[in-house]
Amino acid sequence: MARILITGASGFVGRATVEAAQSAGHEVVALGRRAASIRSVVTGTEVYQSLDLAHADAEKLLGSLLGEVDAVIHAAAAMIGDDATHARATLAPMKTLLAAIESCKRPPRVVLVSSLAVYGYAALPDGTLLNELTPLESETHKRDAYCRAKLTQEALAEEAARAFGLDLWLIRPGAIYGPKRLETARLGMQIRGRWISPGGNPTIPAVDVTRVAAALVAAATVPKPKGKAASGPMRPHAVVINVLDTDQPRQSDWAGAVGTDVTTVPKALFFRTATYLELLGDLLPGLGRKVPKSLLPPRLAARFKHLRYATQRAEDILGLTAPSTSIDRLRAYAAME
Repeated sequence: MARILITGASGFVGRATVEAAQSAGHEVVALGRRAASIRSVVTGTEVYQSLDLAHADAEKLLGSLLGEVDAVIHAAAAMIGDDATHARATLAPMKTLLAAIESCKRPPRVVLVSSLAVYGYAALPDGTLLNELTPLESETHKRDAYCRAKLTQEALAEEAARAFGLDLWLIRPGAIYGPKRLETARLGMQIRGRWISPGGNPTIPAVDVTRVAAALVAAATVPKPKGKAASGPMRPHAVVINVLDTDQPRQSDWAGAVGTDVTTVPKALFFRTATYLELLGDLLPGLGRKVPKSLLPPRLAARFKHLRYATQRAEDILGLTAPSTSIDRLRAYAAME
């Protein structure tokens, strides 16, 4: 049995992770900004603590907890918002955590909840197999604040791993779904209440929140792999694992399973128009500022590129299995609403 500290414990992923850790018999220290929300998550003798990791005193308070845990699952982060929002709600907590860990005599393993958003989709040809060796996004100014924040989170964590030998695991989930979360930006763009999507019916890298939680708990407790994994070379300062369902649904399958109507437009026309708007924006900055950022080709590629997605590493290292299909689980969650 391990003692695991989970930040962001009252969030969508955090709650599922607390439950998964408890079910596996581990002792949980659950952290969140509001005591009431955290108290509703934990059961039994587990510890909960109200702590805003962006607060000036958070490092000292966190340090007193870190010396008593075997691993930290860091799920505290913003999901939406601009760069300023992510600086406050995503990057500040990351810096606080790393500063507190650096002062520990025995640093715990750190499992960071990252995202598939960090990859450079626009540079990939259609049909490419995306895996843990796929290059990261380089044109970050053309992506959204969430992508930039996740890339910075990873960079900060890897810098700490190099500096003081931190045992670091970067877990990159795909499009997470679960109870009361059945929509994803990969279905399209919402315009006046309607979902609009480029045609082509791309595959969505879907993952059930319970699978994400199981992956995070496994990453906090399994032995660190040595040498080359069956799924390819390992990074020198971090164990990087993409987490997805083993059967990723098509866009139309997801929409049909949850009862969402998606209107498609011709893919070639859609992307060609977006490319022209990007070029005009580069030539005429005044016009470029008026073009919706969601129409920048790198952002469209991150949501609608036709790719394949590898799941082997999560199976090899974390022992994940998939008892049912994504479509079956999406339908089951939809039926609960």
